[in-house]
Amino acid sequence: SLAYDQVVPVRAADVQLHQAYFACLSDPECNVATEFPNGYTIPNAFLQWPAQGNVDEGQALYLAPFVDYNSDGQYDPADGDHPCILGDMALYTIFNDKAGPHQVTGGAPIGIEVHMMPFAYTGTQALDQTVFVHYTIINRGTQTLTDFRISNFADFDLGCGDDDIIGTDVRRSMVYVANGDPLDENCLGNDGYGAQPPAFGMVVLKGPL
Repeated sequence: SLAYDQVVPVRAADVQLHQAYFACLSDPECNVATEFPNGYTIPNAFLQWPAQGNVDEGQALYLAPFVDYNSDGQYDPADGDHPCILGDMALYTIFNDKAGPHQVTGGAPIGIEVHMMPFAYTGTQALDQTVFVHYTIINRGTQTLTDFRISNFADFDLGCGDDDIIGTDVRRSMVYVANGDPLDENCLGNDGYGAQPPAFGMVVLKGPL
């Protein structure tokens, strides 16, 4: 569905402000006009959050995770509901292999649906340079899958990709990319990092349940 052809960004600070506003509304001792003198506007991302699907179109009722503030089983930010995210900022998107024909493999669609949430924290230097990605993989098809593999596709381009080197650190479950020499030049319309280019690694922190 084109309705889900999007990536929704949500900040933890916006979630906290949303929680504070509705907590104030429900607290007789909290003066909304004082606590929120400029009023409060629900972030557009909360309205776009793909919390529930259209069951009439064969979609699951519950999709992206959310906090049901009034416990009515329906996602409505105007009732205090809000996205449930990881990290200080997160992105959320849903995709599946039935979105279109498998033009490369020619295979039949399976019905695998992937919920992907990249998220990040701020604080330490290491966290500032790290992006985590959480996947939820659901079999929406009719086949029982008994022998399958899960993998990540990475097209590493570290600045100018012409002189990159790729390696594997098996003990750390890591693949990494580094520049092949001490100077990363511009190439193919991409800006290089120049002198002392960085390296980048991708680690599987936790496999499937």
